[in-house]
Amino acid sequence: MGISKKVIERAGMLLSGNDEEIVTMINAIAGHKKQNDLIDYIDCVVPTQSSENSFMCGDFLELIGYGEKDKELRVFVVDVDQADDDFNKDCDDETFMTQAEMNGSVYSLVGFEQAFNNNEVSTENAFIRIIEVHEQ
Repeated sequence: MGISKKVIERAGMLLSGNDEEIVTMINAIAGHKKQNDLIDYIDCVVPTQSSENSFMCGDFLELIGYGEKDKELRVFVVDVDQADDDFNKDCDDETFMTQAEMNGSVYSLVGFEQAFNNNEVSTENAFIRIIEVHEQ
């Protein structure tokens, strides 16, 4: 499992080492059989002085967001002229996302802002929906 930069940064506030060492420590903590053990007792794990004897493995992983999928907001645009004949703007999010993806009209928030401000996306005859999705 790849570890996101956000998780590494959070762990870096509690563990001593560079990013590569911190990833090794996170993996050791995640792989430890007894998740109720303190992280201090795992070989290779070096907690910062302020976090010594403070965290059990499971609590530590939860605190740093390990195993959670990062989420982001995306803008889905469905051009009515390109949509399926039976498209309904009040459909569920999955259907809306699928229709937008078929038209190639999915943006990050920043990407949509740039495309809209540069007149690269037409919303004249379109519906948009902003949906929180797991990063890929």
